[in-house]
Amino acid sequence: MTNPKISFVTPTFRPDLERCELLVESMERFAADYTHHLIVDHTDIQAFRHLRNHRTILIESEEIIDSCFTRLPGRKSYWLSHKALPVRGWIMQQILKLGVARIVPDSVLVMIDSDNALVRKFEAETIQRDGKFGLLDVDYVGGDVPIWTEAAESLLGIQGRKLGMRGHVGDMIVWHRQHLLDLHQRVEAIAGLPWQVAIARKRTFSEYILYGAYIREVVGYDSSRHFASTSPLVRQPWDHDLSSAKGIHKFVHELDPGNIAVMISSKLGISAAEIRPAFEAEWQSVSLQRAI
Repeated sequence: MTNPKISFVTPTFRPDLERCELLVESMERFAADYTHHLIVDHTDIQAFRHLRNHRTILIESEEIIDSCFTRLPGRKSYWLSHKALPVRGWIMQQILKLGVARIVPDSVLVMIDSDNALVRKFEAETIQRDGKFGLLDVDYVGGDVPIWTEAAESLLGIQGRKLGMRGHVGDMIVWHRQHLLDLHQRVEAIAGLPWQVAIARKRTFSEYILYGAYIREVVGYDSSRHFASTSPLVRQPWDHDLSSAKGIHKFVHELDPGNIAVMISSKLGISAAEIRPAFEAEWQSVSLQRAI
């Protein structure tokens, strides 16, 4: 059986350019055999053109978003449609991820945000087992997971099953393109609306919870191209002291088993210039280990 083609997908925008540059550089070091698709609004595309090459592909957001949506002039954080209330940018970003299957033909899509960077080599075996691909499925149900699960149940037409809530939200999440296309059809059949409009009408929503609930409760793992994975691919910063250069270096270096990337959220107020030295030191360390 032919191995499915894998590619990476990153929605990004101008304020995250320097972080995205760091991610792209890390991809060239540790995932050079895989295509990386950057989804960027038309108004920002020029700022990212220097990153484009044979493996880093730029996709304009407007190629994915339905024509019934238009960006509110002067306010990039909102989109307008006569079919929905004004849509906030973070909801539209999730729609972009779900809709990338329209543009990218590769079978397996690895979603990775621009405040991540790889520090270990990525290979198909990293996410694959017995011909299936790991979908993060963990016990965590804190934060907004309950309300996101409720929104997913509504969109999928599975209310009333008393589903167990599961965590599918992470920083490097593996999806399968055919499941995404089938998910679009499922949402449209339930809502009687284009799937993007149905999602845009939700006050709050998680693309990862929707996809995870669809695989678990509609398709079923046995019939899907996924297995349930409890191994996060990305090291998270929330319980670590990143207030100094030493703390950042320690965080980037001391990976947990299974981690191949590190996330330092842009929300922490740490600039790309402050985190770059730690990543460069770790990249150098890995290169030296390979040479031994």
